[in-house]
Amino acid sequence: MITIYLDQNHWINLYKILTGKSQSKVDSKIITRARTLLVSEVVCFPISFQNIVELARVGNQRKRTGLAQFMVEFSAGFVVPSPTIVVDSWFKYSIQALLGLVPNPRPGFVPTKGLFNAFHPEAREELRRMSARSKLPLEHIDYFPEVWISFLSFDDETNRRRAIEQITATNREHNKGMRERRARLKDEPEEMKLRAYYALLALDQLDRIQSICRTIGVDYYRLMHCGHEKATRLISQIPFFDVEARIHGVSEKQWDRQFEENDWYDISALSAAIPCCKYVFTEKYWTRLIQQTDIRETYDVGVYSNIEHLKEILDSAA
Repeated sequence: MITIYLDQNHWINLYKILTGKSQSKVDSKIITRARTLLVSEVVCFPISFQNIVELARVGNQRKRTGLAQFMVEFSAGFVVPSPTIVVDSWFKYSIQALLGLVPNPRPGFVPTKGLFNAFHPEAREELRRMSARSKLPLEHIDYFPEVWISFLSFDDETNRRRAIEQITATNREHNKGMRERRARLKDEPEEMKLRAYYALLALDQLDRIQSICRTIGVDYYRLMHCGHEKATRLISQIPFFDVEARIHGVSEKQWDRQFEENDWYDISALSAAIPCCKYVFTEKYWTRLIQQTDIRETYDVGVYSNIEHLKEILDSAA
């Protein structure tokens, strides 16, 4: 199945095409083609935590419900799993690979079904409680379109605001870490930025690495004796961290740009989507930046900003 990730602007642009409110040159037949391929299970459009929080921020109830219906249909029940769900398994495998205990250095990573899998565990539990209070049938929450639409429409204003807070709060700590690492990286020579970012990530993850070593029965000190170079390589084998590091480590004028809050969430969303989707649609700024890295080659992913590329992808799909 071809997996295509859309940031919120691209979801909105497609929805405008569907409702006839778009100024885009892309013909509305793109929607018909996408639906045909969805039914044939050739493509799907997994949604991420970032898509959901942006959806929750739409103030107009009618627009929010319409967009929710559209996103649920095109997701086919798939989400980009929260890195917090899969990062420990990546670490376990990569630690064992580093020590020569398993052959493959990078485990597979694919979109998964289940709405709550898009969220950090803490947010997931709070959202489950909210669903229970709303009397939604949780046994169908994995993928029952009407339940997803009901949940994502956030028809209760208190629940909507609480959901936004829960979804964003659990990612703030990681965003805070990115800010700090980026600040420490600013004065590094251009050619050292990527290596330095890997090293900073390794330092920030030491407690987690030590805990995982205990879990899988690996001597933590034996791992550390592998040397600084291998410890840094361990981080580069974790796709979520690897993409993040390459985005921050690229040498270009981005260092003159003051990142805003949404930029940090964009990086988190891209770091989760790129390793598990075949195509990713995002802003021009990020596509230009990613072109200066080897992210696309490493993860065999197409990264685009123009929705017309989506028409080409769908037309060429089997």
